[in-house]
Amino acid sequence: MIFPLIFMLILHKDVQALQVIGGNITVVQGSTAFFPCILKDTTEKLNQISWQKKTKKNPEKINFFTILPEGPEFFNVHGERFTSAANFNEKNGSFRLSNVTLMDQGTYTCIFTLFPSGNHQTEIPLNVLVPPVISVKSDIPTLGDKEVSLATCTASGSLPPAQVNWVFGNLNLKITTNSSVNDDGTTTTISTLWGVPTIELDHRSVQCVVTSEALSTQKSQPFTIQIHFPPTEVNVQEKSSVYLSVYRMAIQRYSTPGTDRIIYGLILLSKQMVHCCIFYA
Repeated sequence: MIFPLIFMLILHKDVQALQVIGGNITVVQGSTAFFPCILKDTTEKLNQISWQKKTKKNPEKINFFTILPEGPEFFNVHGERFTSAANFNEKNGSFRLSNVTLMDQGTYTCIFTLFPSGNHQTEIPLNVLVPPVISVKSDIPTLGDKEVSLATCTASGSLPPAQVNWVFGNLNLKITTNSSVNDDGTTTTISTLWGVPTIELDHRSVQCVVTSEALSTQKSQPFTIQIHFPPTEVNVQEKSSVYLSVYRMAIQRYSTPGTDRIIYGLILLSKQMVHCCIFYA
C-alpha cells in the first residue's frame, strides 16, 4: 500500500506544477492571428494535443485541430487559412490563422492529453477589431438665415464603435452625433455638421476626424462646404424691331469644388409671342 500512495503523491505534485500557457489575442480584421499553446513543467507522457473552437460563425463548440506524434491535422475548417506552428516533441500546440474575419471571433480551447493524469487545457479568447468605412457627403444647403445641416460624416461597420468629430476652426458651427448597432455587432456612427448657410460660409474648408482602436492612426477627411444659391438677377436688353434679350438668371454652384456655372436665357419677343430657351456657360 505504500508504493501506490507514494506514486499518487508524486503524480499530484507533478499535476500541480504543470502549466498550459496560452493568452488573449486581439487582431484587426484581415490580419493574421497567432494562437500560442505550450505545456510546461511536467514529466508525464503526452498522448496528443487538440483544439476546439466556439466562434461567432459556429456558436457550438467543434474540434478542428489535432497534433499527434505522426504530425498535425486540421479538419472542419478551411485549411488554407490555418497553418500549424506546433511541435509535438516540444509540447507546443501553436497555430496561425490568416485573413481573420469578424466571424472568427470567439473562444479557442487548447487541450493536452497526458498519461496518467488526463486532459489539461486553457481557453484563448480571440477579439477582432473592425476598422470603419468613412464617408463624407454634402447635405446640399441653400442660402438662408436659419440653421440647417451642412454635411454628414459616417463611420460605418466599426468594432468597437468609432469616435467621429469635426475640425472647423473659429467657424460658428455645431455638431450632433448618433450611433446604431448593426446586425453583425458592428456600429455605425453618424456625425452631422450644422450652421447657418451664409455666403461667408461658402467654400470654407472643414475636416471630419475619425478615431478607432481598429485604426493605427486617426483618419481625416477634408471637406469643402458648398452653399447653393437661388436665382438672383434678371437683365433684359432690347435689340431692333424684334426683341432679342439675353438675361442672366442665376449663379448656381454645383458639387464640384471651385466650379461656377452661369445659367443664361434667350428671349425672343414678337407679336405678343414669347419664345425662350435656356443654355449654360
